[in-house]
Amino acid sequence: MLVASAAAKGLRSSAAQSLEHRQDFVSSWAIARQLFARHRAILSSKREYLRSVIELANKVARKERDRAVPDAIRADDDAQALFGLLEGRLSGHGGTIISADEGADIALAVIDIIRSHLIVGIWSNEVAQNNLRNAIDDYFFDILRVTMQIELPIEQLDDLEQRIL
Repeated sequence: MLVASAAAKGLRSSAAQSLEHRQDFVSSWAIARQLFARHRAILSSKREYLRSVIELANKVARKERDRAVPDAIRADDDAQALFGLLEGRLSGHGGTIISADEGADIALAVIDIIRSHLIVGIWSNEVAQNNLRNAIDDYFFDILRVTMQIELPIEQLDDLEQRIL
């Protein structure tokens, strides 16, 4: 009887150890599955980020814009940038905001003025910079204010000039 009791005790001990090892294995496996799931989520988010970066790079390469611009300036990146500065800032007589086409025409006119005054080393040439500023001021004061009757306060003119240059 003693031998049978000892054998049963050994068997129970062995079974308990086996069960402990199995539980350790199961918990280790659960931890591993959680780690794999987290890693998969991280890779998925990185893949989404990379996809959005590639999409943005393709839009830039194709010169796609997320906003509509008038046809007159569609092929001119400089005029589009200036149009973005002017958009919503200029109002006609009575306070009505000018149309997009009028804004595009103004942007093209200012860009033409800038291009006609550009010289090599303009940013180190005070006289050339002043000539450019004067030409832009003349356009804003003479053409916009007087001819087109667009309201443009001095502070707004100064702000636009700083942003343009």
